[in-house]
Amino acid sequence: MYQLMVLREMAEMKIVADLTPENVLKHLFEYGFNYPNLRSKFVEFMVDNFEHVRLTTEFPKQCNSAQDGVWMDIAMAMYRRIAPPDISEEEEQDEYVRDFLESRVE
Repeated sequence: MYQLMVLREMAEMKIVADLTPENVLKHLFEYGFNYPNLRSKFVEFMVDNFEHVRLTTEFPKQCNSAQDGVWMDIAMAMYRRIAPPDISEEEEQDEYVRDFLESRVE
């Protein structure tokens, strides 16, 4: 069993090392959604490289077909980067972002 865990960790490291702005969304929406560890790495990569990701041909395609939960993760990760200084706790930030996003949908 231990060797399987090592193999899984190695595979995850390789996948993350090979991420590019062109392939991050494809990986995120095809299989990253089902693997929380990879999902968080993909979201982090996307946020770090958003200026490049948004210019790819994959971005508009995935915007139209993505699961809402993934976009919520992305929005919250981006918001944490630019959170107002008076909102410092992660839980408060999450609640603030959820309320904001829900108000935009209604």
